[in-house]
Amino acid sequence: MTDSIRTSYIMNSARSREILEKALVQLHSLKRENEEVIVVYAGDDDISALRDSDSGVDVWILEKDKGEAHGLNKGLMAARGTVLKALNDEDVFYPWVYHEAIDLCLETSAQIVFVRGKTFDDHGREWEHPARMEDILNFRSTCGLAVCFRRSLLAEVGLFDLNYVYVDIDFICRLVRSGAEIRSIDKLGFVRHRNSNSNAVRRADRANTERKQMVLNYSGLHFGDGRASVELIAGIQRHPDFAKWLGAYIEQGLLHYHEYVKEESSDALSDPS
Repeated sequence: MTDSIRTSYIMNSARSREILEKALVQLHSLKRENEEVIVVYAGDDDISALRDSDSGVDVWILEKDKGEAHGLNKGLMAARGTVLKALNDEDVFYPWVYHEAIDLCLETSAQIVFVRGKTFDDHGREWEHPARMEDILNFRSTCGLAVCFRRSLLAEVGLFDLNYVYVDIDFICRLVRSGAEIRSIDKLGFVRHRNSNSNAVRRADRANTERKQMVLNYSGLHFGDGRASVELIAGIQRHPDFAKWLGAYIEQGLLHYHEYVKEESSDALSDPS
């Protein structure tokens, strides 16, 4: 019975057998009773021996895909758990923090739960992924690995979008806009190594443009009588009274632009220059 499975952990990978093998060790430490593990592998290595010897994985999906979003979607569609949790094969994660977040989602009215995360790269730079709701709603370094959510929300928000590089940001935009109850646990749940092969690094220019488009699409942002377009971003940035709503980047704070519109007259917003 589907209802008997509390959680589905979904990991998609297209890297080497060695990386996947290390990831499976972490998955074993994460899986509890009445939980399932789904591995979607699209890499070129022969992992038949690993698959046959690993009894901790409940569902293997071994076939080529069209990228990260496509692989994750296969896992989401195969998942039977009440709560879904996507994982990255190169991350270090802390099972007890994920367990606390999942239990909060299962045992309360929360439908989405965020944890805190951290990313570092080969140049010694670090990024914090906060769990505080005021930061998440402003998309300050929001990361899809920080969230667990109820499977029932898929009917409202859909699956991951194959058209984006930052597939997790797009998905979180839709989760947040669904009106579902969101809670957070301000504890470090994962640490990720941002390597030179990641889509976010290799396609940074496109990714930054897409991030702005995602937030505009799902923020409820309106300018005057119509929905704001990407071309209006520069104008919004120049609006002196709106500056207080913005953080270091234009994509931070856009969710709250509709609040600003409610507070100010439409005449004041008619000319952003």
